[in-house]
Amino acid sequence: MTIATIGLKNKGFWTVRRYPSGDFTVGKSQPPKPDKKHDPLDGIGSHKTFYGSTKVSVPDRNVSTEFKPEILEKIAIAYERAGDHEKADIFANRYAFEVLNSPDRAEKHELPKGIEVKFHNDCGDDWSNMLPPPLGLSDATNSHKQPQKLSLKRSKRGSKGITALGKRMVKSACYLLERDHGRHNLSFLTATLPAFASPDELKLICANWSELVRQLTQELKRILERGGYCTDMVYITEIQEDRYANRGEVAPHLHLVMVGKKHRYQKYYAVEKAEMRSLWERLLSNFLGRDVTAAAATRLERPKKSLQGELGSYLSKGGKMITTIVDRGDGDQLPSSYWGMNSELRCSVKSEIVVLHGIEAQNFVDNLTDLHEAGLVYFKPIMWKIPDTDREIAIGFVGWIRDIGVVSEFLKVA
Repeated sequence: MTIATIGLKNKGFWTVRRYPSGDFTVGKSQPPKPDKKHDPLDGIGSHKTFYGSTKVSVPDRNVSTEFKPEILEKIAIAYERAGDHEKADIFANRYAFEVLNSPDRAEKHELPKGIEVKFHNDCGDDWSNMLPPPLGLSDATNSHKQPQKLSLKRSKRGSKGITALGKRMVKSACYLLERDHGRHNLSFLTATLPAFASPDELKLICANWSELVRQLTQELKRILERGGYCTDMVYITEIQEDRYANRGEVAPHLHLVMVGKKHRYQKYYAVEKAEMRSLWERLLSNFLGRDVTAAAATRLERPKKSLQGELGSYLSKGGKMITTIVDRGDGDQLPSSYWGMNSELRCSVKSEIVVLHGIEAQNFVDNLTDLHEAGLVYFKPIMWKIPDTDREIAIGFVGWIRDIGVVSEFLKVA
């Protein structure tokens, strides 16, 4: 197999990114911008790029640390005109506080016209009591988000299914969990949605799927922490194809992998089946405002084979079904994201990604065909058609390495 490529003589052309699972990507790297210096904003005004496109120049900005209350005034008036009187009052109060507590500004500014500043009876002259809490703090009694209403439009991020990067990250996370903890010490969870009383209940769950998954993983993490277990977990969302084909219902379900035992001889798992069912029923009940019974909606078991293969089989499913759902106008019921993992596991995956540049990357690309013929690597090129010609060239590659150690030795010899 011979593939026409470009830039083979340029040793800085290719960049190889190899994931812990063995997946790899090869793409072309752009040369550094000639006007790029120590300031990260330098080069933004350049009109010459690697692809010949034109950039929009950004004017120089003189960032000032001085606070201008006029901004609060404009925001308050904008909210008032938009009909949001609550937020208009908040910004008007903050504007008034700035003006009245700055003698040099009090003579220059007036309160926004048409906006009544509401004083609390118990605040006296202390305007700071009227200010909302700082960002990042909450005085709410419940940290969970309230379920979204059905009238709200969903993000279109999920209209194309899981991304290629998402698949590589999930497979790599499974590889690390299996390598560090052993397959026999892991738990494989499947959580589906039971039959609901009305289609609106199912749509409400779909509209809040990401929040439902967040609360589930949060509860599982707390259980693992109490038992002294590692809290690493990775999960994907899949759409039930048969359910949509038979009943026209967009019903997502969850596949999650987490640490279940500390050693293979441990008798009980960190989370038992009855506990998992009770947790899932409680979360669904909270969202719907009524008791939900989900006797057969959860399954908790030990992985029967390699996680990369077991969870990977779900990663390749549902693409055509998602396209059908979008074409039929039900795309607003799809989840906005199809995968996730805890931050610690994500950092572990990223720390083990190997990036090759220059001669090392070029050597890998030059030997791809020989590695493939030896059965060590599977790959396919990313082709690009040259404009105004019938010729195609490879501008990148994606693939999978069967044995990273053997391939490394092969490249050293080559």
